[in-house]
Amino acid sequence: MELRAKAAGYHVLGEQDLLDCMTASILHSQPNPDATSDMSQMVLGLWSQKPLADPSTHVLWKRDARMGLAYSFNSQRGSSTQEKAGEDKVDAIVFLAKTNPEKLQDEATIELIVKHIGNAMSELLAQPDADILPTALLDDIGLDSLNAIELTGWISQYFFVELPLFDLIHTPTLWDLAVKVAELMYEQFGQASS
Repeated sequence: MELRAKAAGYHVLGEQDLLDCMTASILHSQPNPDATSDMSQMVLGLWSQKPLADPSTHVLWKRDARMGLAYSFNSQRGSSTQEKAGEDKVDAIVFLAKTNPEKLQDEATIELIVKHIGNAMSELLAQPDADILPTALLDDIGLDSLNAIELTGWISQYFFVELPLFDLIHTPTLWDLAVKVAELMYEQFGQASS
């Protein structure tokens, strides 16, 4: 049975996977003053061993648009040296937010956020070498609703904040988007440190 599931593209969960999920849920189960989100809720098991674009992958949620975040979770975490270096710099921004949230309002920090979101957008838009200017209008860059869903998932995954899709779609420029992400990080991590 397990071999048939793997051949179809499914990932078979083990006991440790369940325990890790429960641990993460318990760690995030503290009451949140924001009633619109609950960090202790999660989905376990939506994973594929094969890329979803592979025709031999037959997972049931392959064409379900609601699973955009699950699709991007694995594909966004590459293993190249450049991507790992970029992740380290994003991790440095998150560390800064946790230790000194006031620094999120500095222009240099916003510029770093702009750079990382711009790199993510160029990857999403299949233009990996494109240099997106901070003043570029998101509509002019070609950010459509499906890419916006992917980008909110990326922001959630790397910056640990939930940016509503509505806010992303109504953000005019990349700079304004970085400012919103910085504000969300300040709200989340600034409250935690006080």
